[in-house]
Amino acid sequence: MPRLAVFFLTTLQFISMSLLNADDDLLFFKQRIEPVLEKHCYSCHSAAANSIKGGLKLDTRAAIRRGGESGPAVVPAKIEESLLLAALRYEGLEMPPKAKLPNEVVQDFIKWIEAGAVDSRLVAKSESERLEKAKGHWAFQGIERPVVPATNSPWIRNEVDQFILSKLRTEKVKPSPEADPRTLIRRLFLDLIGLPPTPQETQAFLDDPSEVNYQKTVSDLLDSPHYGERWGRYWLDMARYADSNGYEADRPRPHAWRWRDWVINALNDSMPFDQFTIEQLAGDLLPNATLEQRVATGFNRNTLVNTEGGVDREEDRVKRTVDRTNTVGKVWLGLTLGCTQCHSHKYDPITQHEYYGMYAFFNSLAEPDIPAPTPEQVAEFEIELDRHQAQHQQNLRAVRDYRSDKMSQWEKDLRERLNSATGVDPDGVNCQLDKSWELVNPFSLSATSGSQFFVEDDLAVFVKGPNDQEDTYTIVAETSLSGITAIRLEVLADERLASKGPGLAGNGNFVLSSLRVYVEPVSDNDERNMGQRIRLKNARADFSQGGRQVTSVIGDDPTDGWAIYPDVGVDHYAVFELREKINPVGDSEPVRITIQMDHQTHKDHNIGKFRLSFTTHKHPVPDGLETTAFSDLLSANSNNRRGEDVIRLVKYFGYREAELDKLIDVVKLHQESFPSSPKMEIKAQVVMEMPNPRTTQVHVRGSFLDKGDQVTRTTPSILPEIVTGNREPTRLDLAKWLVSSENPLTSRVIVNRIWQQHFGRGIVVSDDDFGTQGEPPTHPELLDWLAAEFRETGWNMKQLHRLIVSSATWRQSSFSRPELKESDPYNSWLARQNRLRVEAEIVRDIALSASGLIYHKIGGRSVYPPQSADLVKLGFQT
Repeated sequence: MPRLAVFFLTTLQFISMSLLNADDDLLFFKQRIEPVLEKHCYSCHSAAANSIKGGLKLDTRAAIRRGGESGPAVVPAKIEESLLLAALRYEGLEMPPKAKLPNEVVQDFIKWIEAGAVDSRLVAKSESERLEKAKGHWAFQGIERPVVPATNSPWIRNEVDQFILSKLRTEKVKPSPEADPRTLIRRLFLDLIGLPPTPQETQAFLDDPSEVNYQKTVSDLLDSPHYGERWGRYWLDMARYADSNGYEADRPRPHAWRWRDWVINALNDSMPFDQFTIEQLAGDLLPNATLEQRVATGFNRNTLVNTEGGVDREEDRVKRTVDRTNTVGKVWLGLTLGCTQCHSHKYDPITQHEYYGMYAFFNSLAEPDIPAPTPEQVAEFEIELDRHQAQHQQNLRAVRDYRSDKMSQWEKDLRERLNSATGVDPDGVNCQLDKSWELVNPFSLSATSGSQFFVEDDLAVFVKGPNDQEDTYTIVAETSLSGITAIRLEVLADERLASKGPGLAGNGNFVLSSLRVYVEPVSDNDERNMGQRIRLKNARADFSQGGRQVTSVIGDDPTDGWAIYPDVGVDHYAVFELREKINPVGDSEPVRITIQMDHQTHKDHNIGKFRLSFTTHKHPVPDGLETTAFSDLLSANSNNRRGEDVIRLVKYFGYREAELDKLIDVVKLHQESFPSSPKMEIKAQVVMEMPNPRTTQVHVRGSFLDKGDQVTRTTPSILPEIVTGNREPTRLDLAKWLVSSENPLTSRVIVNRIWQQHFGRGIVVSDDDFGTQGEPPTHPELLDWLAAEFRETGWNMKQLHRLIVSSATWRQSSFSRPELKESDPYNSWLARQNRLRVEAEIVRDIALSASGLIYHKIGGRSVYPPQSADLVKLGFQT
């Protein structure tokens, strides 16, 4: 802090003339006094209070001097006569009433009052005096490239550090040491691409933390497609981007993403910021404007749009135009331009007429949605079906080409298997082979739901019960078969079932979640013993519902299972092969086999009629198999066989070869991704000038119904004139004026915001108010040097990022400096790096990256989180 005693004066008039212009004294008031007043006093002592206590207001300079019922609250330079200080000390009055403020806060008020109680709320004697005073404000002065301080130190890495170190030496403070390499690599990744480094990337940097490798890492990150994604998010926030219109209905904007992708691509392509500005504000007015330049004007479409019934359309249009005007003032000029919508600015030299001169640039906009496929999308959507078909054929060829010696051998074994099951030897001669399945005659049947079972003459089991809960059927049978290899489950249609079954659901379907097999000696009379569980090896069925394959039964997944919809009303079967054979105990004692069938998915999707069988075949094939069809496939010339034929054989007979599985999965996934239409129309929200421009008038007190003087397109007179000769300026002229070398604000505002993203605080803390009521810059020469450097290096945003993250200032440790707590509580001097909280989106991406769940696709249509269709109604409940 400055030595306030040097400025101690005895009269309020002299203080007003001298100290009020001292940036350090204003900074002290804004940082140490005003926040305390706002937090602890304004609720009872300001115009916003419901009732002003004691007649005292503290929210204006005049009111705090005038005081309340007890007398003046503050008498400049006279602490004993300042009742506010007595109240803070709890001498008679006790303010604030809830608890006494810390002694260091009271000491701040003593210093402030002794120095003349300087604040930023001085009322000028006249409007002309106020405007004249404001014209000298630092932000309205042209940018002249400052001389870099001649500061020598091995700590310095670039010009940024020379400015910072010069300030630190003035304050007799040393910078902090550099952060450790692990912290630096993480900080680099999060700042430049918004993602954490992988363990491998971290280790690679720790192995070589040299400056050469550091700069290579910076280059790699700036070249990453995630750079545009991370810094595009910051720009989208400035531009008010949203995927819906807002207000009550909040209708979606299905084409908003097209402009969002333009921003990401422009940043990744390192588009100069001046061109970035021109295309977004007026890309449609560029000579021979390209589609992408027109898409860029979607920046102007990010306003709220009210689609509610009864809305005055002109009022809503005016609100959108006002929003565009205010956004230009905030984003590029860093001014509270919106304050002049209803009246001339109270503090900055901007009149209401000048506001509507800026408003006029946006007052004649049409807002069409135009066809706007990206070049990639044109190629994809115009020939999408052909491309899918070609890829499909390629996938099928890959399956066919895989039929090497291994595949041929498998087909040979399969022929033997079929011939064995059908009673035909490999040479085609009929042979007497026991190929029967032994039907299971259960002696015990039960269901957890209490359903009843009726065993019919053909040993089929009919189920009758409430069917209102998830169920488990337990079937117990005894057998003397030796070497049982598989169990066949037949699900049978029946007229007594809904839709003829075989399921109990209303549509005839069922879902079998799992089938568990237990075996034990018959002599074991312990009913609590389920016996040894025999695991299933594989499963196949004559038909499976899409998405509910019979193989899911093997995994005992309660959320999945075998189903047969829409092929209901007819018999089906499934064969479950066992991992190990079931044999009698000893030489002759039969075994008891317990089969549990679970229905855990959908409480009414239980089986209504079924029958079980055992077999001892080495390659179990159920009776009723379409042996002729499969025999035809196997006997046909394999070179003429279609890919679909191979897939049918493989899927049914359970050939498991990892590479072939991958090829088949590719075919399946690609079949599911076939487009429903050959072309999808992509649009973009853009703006364009109306053929007949509207007349612009001042809105008296901001009311669009009360029109005042007519105005033409113009810019505030406090800033350099927009030169167009004799013609009225256009939006394109406005955009070029914003990034012209004469404009003192745009480059300052933009470099300050980028600095703020890297350090948590801008050089100008009030990043959206560079006017007379904003904070003064903590390092004014550095701000102007960065602004000049930004312009003179071609408005190169990536170069600006490189400059900042390459500095020793940015690389400092963020550990707190207790010795600076009093002298620099907000780390304005940057004697260390600030400890920053990353944005919500980065918190999410860090969690997803750490868990391995992050999906790195960039661009395309927006993804909406799942939500109830009735969610929007919650806002209208009474």
